[in-house]
Amino acid sequence: MKFMKKLHIVLSVISPHLKEKEKRKNNKDQTIKEKKTSYATNETNASKVTNVQDIKKVSYHADSIEKGVILHAFGWSFNTIKEKLPEIRNAGYTAVQTSPIQECYIGDNGNRRFGNWVYGYQPISQNIGNYIVGTEDEFKSLCSEARKYGIKVIVDAVLNHMTTDISNCIGEWKDPKWYHEPRGIDNWGDRYHVTQRDLVGLRDINTQNPEYYQRVLSMLKRIVKDGASGFRYDTAKHIELPDDPDYGSRFWPTVLSNGSEFQYGELLQDETSRDQDYARYMRITASNYGKNIISAVDSNDFSVNRVLQYDGNVEPSKLVTWVESHDNYANDDKFSVYLTNDKIKLAWALLAARKSTTPLFFSRPRGGGGENPQFPESAKLGQEGDPLYKDESVASVNIFRNTMVNENEHLRNPNGDTNVLMIERGQRGITIINLKYEHYDLNSETNLANGNYKNHVSPHNTFNVSEGRITGKLEPRSITVLYN
Repeated sequence: MKFMKKLHIVLSVISPHLKEKEKRKNNKDQTIKEKKTSYATNETNASKVTNVQDIKKVSYHADSIEKGVILHAFGWSFNTIKEKLPEIRNAGYTAVQTSPIQECYIGDNGNRRFGNWVYGYQPISQNIGNYIVGTEDEFKSLCSEARKYGIKVIVDAVLNHMTTDISNCIGEWKDPKWYHEPRGIDNWGDRYHVTQRDLVGLRDINTQNPEYYQRVLSMLKRIVKDGASGFRYDTAKHIELPDDPDYGSRFWPTVLSNGSEFQYGELLQDETSRDQDYARYMRITASNYGKNIISAVDSNDFSVNRVLQYDGNVEPSKLVTWVESHDNYANDDKFSVYLTNDKIKLAWALLAARKSTTPLFFSRPRGGGGENPQFPESAKLGQEGDPLYKDESVASVNIFRNTMVNENEHLRNPNGDTNVLMIERGQRGITIINLKYEHYDLNSETNLANGNYKNHVSPHNTFNVSEGRITGKLEPRSITVLYN
């Protein structure tokens, strides 16, 4: 997560916005086949989930978190997630990610306005449960209930720092022995500063201390025993690797041996993030790719050679991708707040329909973003987020991804039109994204098997495939999901 530039608020390095790439001039029909990667798409509509349920052979979830999609239930309580499990399942999510579950500082007198999400990222002990998400017993109950729906639970773990003033910590965590000397980061391009100093006043823990990382390991094992299947590690690049000169440690090799299925580190990519090196130990976030996708949807340009490659020189199976994350949305720079639901859905279809990476769908505060405020007054911590996560198009793409596991992918701009992107998965299925503001008569080569196909997003919309060509009409600004 990122941290805002206030003493008591969490801040991560704000990567510079990607410059608009020069628009590609090659208008030839482009077909790309990825042999090793595996991609996914997510799309659903709360009011039309019944359409998704009518699909034959519905794959509500993948057989592993890696192959499915994750819902980031940002700011939701355990009980809220538990209540919404049927809808989360129907929307095609394999896993749900919670906000941090460690005991945290209660700021602003416990006011639950959504802007106070930052206090969840200020631990005061390693006890499980806090005023935002709920108690440890409620967490156990959530995990138990989620298993009934085939949904796995990922926990956001804050291991790099505590709150700003350690006198507010509980018991032994008040002891200075656990921390580096209080000193801020002066040079964000210096790995030593980034890994060994305080993030804007948040007390940096001495993660070289073997006693500390044994404590962390015990806590993580306890959370796994409670029912968690994985972890997201907050500010992972701010914790040193074993080979960092003079200050390396065995922290990561130790704490990752906790018995969970799926673990990834938050690396907001920059000159200090050492993507390939962290990826030797865990999955990592492809934050720059998310910015590239936002730039592409803003430009109405889904040309294959613009959106194909992920950043970081890391195997795609080791990447967690997103259109936006809470770092983009919830911090002071409001990087992605302006995005409309329309743009989010179109970009999400691109991420989730593909074969590789593990896509994460960020649940915004209810009614937030686009033309609305970042944190509407009606949005409170603990409540369900915006219903976009279960929009029909999001759900349809999620289920498409689950159904197409292990199928190769082909990306194609039909007849060189970069406003339209076809994501073909073997000969079984295809997701088509139309960025145009008008109807589009599709007549293109395809690998899809011969036959007639109904659009799973809008069943009245039909397409025909014959002798290697697909024909039909795309709705404006639409997502089309085809498979039988």
